[in-house]
Amino acid sequence: MGLQIALSTARNALLATSTQIAVASRNVAGAGDAGYARKIATLVTGNGTAQVIVTRAGDAALFTRKLAATSDEAASAARLDGLKNLSQTVGDTGDATSPAARLGALNAALQAAANQPASSDLARTAVEAARALAESLNDAAAAVKAVRADADAAIKQSVSTVNDLLAQFDAVNFAVVTGTANGRDITDSLDDRDRILTKLAAEIGITTLTRPDGGMAIYTDGGAALYERGARTVAFDPNAAPPGNAVTVDGVAVTGATTAMPLHSGRIAGLTALRDGPAVEYGRQLDAIASALVAAFAETDPTTTPASTVPGLFTGASAAGSASRPGSTRSRAAR
Repeated sequence: MGLQIALSTARNALLATSTQIAVASRNVAGAGDAGYARKIATLVTGNGTAQVIVTRAGDAALFTRKLAATSDEAASAARLDGLKNLSQTVGDTGDATSPAARLGALNAALQAAANQPASSDLARTAVEAARALAESLNDAAAAVKAVRADADAAIKQSVSTVNDLLAQFDAVNFAVVTGTANGRDITDSLDDRDRILTKLAAEIGITTLTRPDGGMAIYTDGGAALYERGARTVAFDPNAAPPGNAVTVDGVAVTGATTAMPLHSGRIAGLTALRDGPAVEYGRQLDAIASALVAAFAETDPTTTPASTVPGLFTGASAAGSASRPGSTRSRAAR
C-alpha cells in the first residue's frame, strides 16, 4: 500500500506540474493579445493529493471602466465623422467658396451694379454671384441629407452587429455557466466573453451583472435589458418616418427624445445624436437662409389688386422645420 500511495502522489505531482507548465505556455502565447487575461496556476496540496486551480489576473472594476470608455470613445468618433462632413460645406469664412464669402460677394456685386445700373457686365456679375450662392446652399443641403442617410445606414449596420454579438455571447455565457457547475477551467471562456463585451460596448453603451452561477446579464446604459438569460432582439427601421426611426430593444425605443430609457454612449448613441441634433439644426439654418433670400428679393406685382408678391432673383421652396428635408434655393437666372 505504501508503494501505491507513493506512486499516486508522484503521479498527481507530475500532472500538477504539467498543468502549471501548460498555463505558463498559454500566458506566453497570449502575451500579444489585448483580450487575454494572464492565468495564475495555484497548486493546492493535501492528504497526498495535488491539484492546480487556474484563475485569471483581472480587475472587474477596471474592466467596467474600460467598457464605459470604449462606449464614450465610439460615440464621440461617430459624431466627429459626421460633423467633419458638415463642416466641409461651411468652410472657412475667408475661403471664396464658403457660403459666407459668396454672400459677401453677392452683396458687393449688387452694390457695384446699383452704382452703375447701365453696366451689363456688372449686372451679369451680380447674377453669377447669386447663382454661386444658391449652388452653395443647395450643396450644403445635399450634404445634410447625405450625413443623415449615412447615419441611418451606419445605425442599421450597428444594430445587426449588436444582434450577432448577443448570439455569440449567449453561447460563451452558457459555456461559463456549465463549466462553473462542473468545476472545469473556464478562464478562456471568460476571456472570450470579455472580448465580446468590449466589441458590444463599442456599438451600444452597456452595464453588466454577474450572477452566482457565473452567468452574466447585460443592460443598456439606459436600463433596457439586452441579455437576461437569453438575448433580446434589437431592431431599427431606417425607412420609418420620424420619430418612428428609433432603435428598439424588444419593441421598446432606446433612442429618441421621448424614450424613457435612452442610450447615453456607444456608436448607436453617437450616430443618433448626430442625425437628430447637429444635422437637423444645420438643415434648419440653411432653410432660414434660403427663405430669407427668397423673401428679401421678392418683388411686388402692381398689376394685381391687391398687389401680389412674386419671386425675384431667388426662387425655391424652403422646408424649414422639417428634420429630413432641408430646403433648396436657386437663382432665377440659373434656370
